[in-house]
This record gives sequence, structure tokens and C-alpha cells, in this order.
Amino acid sequence: MGACATQQTSEVNRNQRSTGTEFGQWSGRGSATRVVSKDGNSKTENWTVNLEVVARTPGFGRIEVTGAMGVYGGTIAWNESETRILLPGQRKFVIAPNSSRAFVSILPFPISPAEVEAILFDRDFDAAAFRARGISCRSESSGEKQICRSEDGFSLERIRGRVETDFQVTTADGAKVKMVLKPIRSKVEERAELWALEAPKGFKVIQQPRL
Repeated sequence: MGACATQQTSEVNRNQRSTGTEFGQWSGRGSATRVVSKDGNSKTENWTVNLEVVARTPGFGRIEVTGAMGVYGGTIAWNESETRILLPGQRKFVIAPNSSRAFVSILPFPISPAEVEAILFDRDFDAAAFRARGISCRSESSGEKQICRSEDGFSLERIRGRVETDFQVTTADGAKVKMVLKPIRSKVEERAELWALEAPKGFKVIQQPRL
């Protein structure tokens, strides 16, 4: 009887994790590589960033980005209606729909806030949304490694079932982004202000169209 009860409880917990609401906080580092061509010459650029991430699924997240020596690099926040991106170095403020193009102003590949949440909370991707973009996924290493690819050269690889979040994306033009994030005990109290972001005075506001 006790064993059956334990098994049922575990199954319920897994189901709740796959479909329910969760709040989490992560800290880690990302690296990026891209090939830049100018005047017939190509060069490879590399940089790293530190990330502080807070999210609640479904539909809410915030990422604080810092660069070398702790220099503030920007903020990304999304809620159920839209994504907002503050880029202090460019004095720009981007407002984008919550689609796979939500982060095109800062990332060289398409990914939606819902897909970012799936990575953070180790949940399944929306198969229908991936199929619509020509992306198919397969699992390797007894299901621990998932690889999602499309014919246009997009590739997303992530490690599942571990405490830390580990994934990388590559594109046909040589761009590569890798993120490793570790969950941390929440230092942030969940509140509505986390998912809100306003343009500072004097910043150029860019409204991306809904497709």
C-alpha cells in the first residue's frame, strides 16, 4: 500500500511539473560566436555574458544581462502579451510580440518565450509550433540529450533531466550560442513588477510588427 501511494505521488508530481505553474530562478553564463563579413573579409567575434534569470510558467520571465567586469548589458522581460528588451548600449527599447521572432534584435536565431520557458523548466517543446517552422527533434544518450534541427541549418541541443540548464544553438551562417544556468534558491520575491519593463527617457522605442 505504501509503495503504491509513493508511486502515485511521484506520477502526480511529474505531471504537475510538465503542465503546471512553476516559479524559478537561475544564474549562469552564456557565450556567443558569430562570423562577420565586411569588405570581402570575414572575422569571428566571440563574447561571454553573465545571466540572472527569473521565470514563472506559463508566460512570464525576466533576464538581466551583464558583461565583462559586471558591466550592465541589458534586460529582457516578457509577460503573457509581449516581450520587452532594454538595450542601454544602443539606447534602444524593443517591444516585440511573443513569437519565435521575439528576440531577433539580440539573438541570431528564432526562439519564442514559451520555448525559453520549456528549456528552463525542462519541459517538452510545442511539437506543432516546431513542425510549423520545419523543426524536428530526436533524443540521444538514453533520452538525456535532445537535438532539434531544421533544413535551413538551425540546430538546438539541450541536456534534459539534470539540475542545471545546458543548451546550445547553432545556425547555418556560423553563429553559435551556448548557455549553462544553475538553479539557485530564490532571492527574489515574485511580484508583478518583475515582468514589467519601461523605456527610459531618451531611448528609441522600436515596435516590432505582429506577423
